[in-house]
Amino acid sequence: MIAAPTVILSHALPPADSPEMLAALAALPLPCVRRWLQDSVAQHTLTAAAAGLALPEECARAETLGWTSPQGTWPWAALAAQRSHAARIPDSALTPPSHHAWAFISLCHWQVGNGQFTLLDPGPITQQESDALRASMRPYFEEDGITLHPHEPGRWLAHSALFDGLASASAARVMGLPIEPWLLGAHLPELPPAVRTLRRLQNEMQMLLYQHPVNDARRTAINSIWVEGCGPLGGDCPAPPPGAASAVLLEDLREPWLLRDAAGWARAWERLDAEVLPELLTPPGARIAWCGQRQARWWVHQPPTVWHKLQRMVRPPQLTEVLSCDA
Repeated sequence: MIAAPTVILSHALPPADSPEMLAALAALPLPCVRRWLQDSVAQHTLTAAAAGLALPEECARAETLGWTSPQGTWPWAALAAQRSHAARIPDSALTPPSHHAWAFISLCHWQVGNGQFTLLDPGPITQQESDALRASMRPYFEEDGITLHPHEPGRWLAHSALFDGLASASAARVMGLPIEPWLLGAHLPELPPAVRTLRRLQNEMQMLLYQHPVNDARRTAINSIWVEGCGPLGGDCPAPPPGAASAVLLEDLREPWLLRDAAGWARAWERLDAEVLPELLTPPGARIAWCGQRQARWWVHQPPTVWHKLQRMVRPPQLTEVLSCDA
């Protein structure tokens, strides 16, 4: 029996500081979503801590995997390594020991202003740019016992014992925010040796990137790295069993949401409703987490009780209530 799909829809709840986006959502027809809500019920709402290391969609993904470790210690990179068999990528003479932890190394832009740094997306990164930067950085990482593997342009997999037990905020969580409170070890009273090593390596990469040729033709410079998704699979974060269905993470709404682009956000909603969500939400038992800044609201495709049907004849579920602002 095929498991019903589980969908995690990032940036689906309009931000509280943009009434234009809430109004745009209310005006959309979205026939698929509105029809689906008629035969679905709310399960529960997951609320992320305001100063937590994880976004609601990360909390929702961890929940679907049965991971119970604290926020920021979920081994997303180890999961990606398992799924892509990165340990067998023939670009390194090293074979990563199975007990080593993994991390993502993400290329980013640190913008300085008013005496502080803000984490920003550097824009599209080509495969050629990514490969050139990885080749330049690799010797520095290997000096610290870290091996880099390609994953996707601008984001690599790395394995080392340094990443074991290391709490980290994702770049997506910190995007657009001052960096200082989110740096590795910022929540600790004293920096452990692994964090000191990685912070020193981060500084070295900033110096390397300062005059790197890759940035000559770029509109926004790549001037730093971000370490995230650290840890090994196992214990409170077990590896999914073979053949287990994975949640589908949809990020189509993310960019216009961050830009507070109501028109672009509305167009992305219309594309999802017409082209993506019908197939995912049709099977009985399909679940979806509508995610915002603070919450992930789980709904499941399940015929309502007779009482709920009577209630819905009088007052059907309102889209702007199901997807109201969460912060």
